[in-house]
Amino acid sequence: MTNLALYDTWIAELYNHEEEDGIWAFDYSGELDTLEDETVLDLFSTMCENFDKDVSQYTNWQITEGLKYILSTDRSDMSRAFSNDQVWIDSRLSAIRSIPALFEQGFQQRCSNSMFGSVQNDNPLNDICYEFWVIGALGFCSGLNDEKALGKAYVKVMRECVANTNTACSQSGIRGLARLSGSVVSAKNALNDLVSQAYFKHPELREYALKASEQKIHT
Repeated sequence: MTNLALYDTWIAELYNHEEEDGIWAFDYSGELDTLEDETVLDLFSTMCENFDKDVSQYTNWQITEGLKYILSTDRSDMSRAFSNDQVWIDSRLSAIRSIPALFEQGFQQRCSNSMFGSVQNDNPLNDICYEFWVIGALGFCSGLNDEKALGKAYVKVMRECVANTNTACSQSGIRGLARLSGSVVSAKNALNDLVSQAYFKHPELREYALKASEQKIHT
């Protein structure tokens, strides 16, 4: 069961920073750095599943910087919890399966409904949505003890992201599948299916998916 007092601290430490003070992660030294990987995954799952209720009061900039701290290996080691074989596999799978809730409650509602780089966009959430699967260790499973189970879970979640009604979320899911397809056959198959079935009505998404299936996008 999630420690609610610790969870409240987690949310505040991640998001309660003022934009005028600038990027905080590189100078941060606090409780977030002391958490065990199992705890990180539990807190992450709880946050994703309750994102609208617990994080919606923060600005897009605050949310972006908090998510970057979790996801980017340049800012913390948190995302490495997903690929830590010493952590119970059920904890990792639960955390992965919570991600669609974050996309639905967060990115779908707050990202601009556009492809990354296709229009001038000053919404920082679009940046982290685009980088979600490639900025750190999230999505990596090659060579891990439970590679098959993790790969299956990632592909299912990425497909759910692709099905999101916000174009930014769909593009993020495609990019995640493209990165994963180098090591997980079902990810490659999922991309090929999306292209062959003419899944996308949005012409730019359709073109992006085709390039992704051919490994012609940057991941």
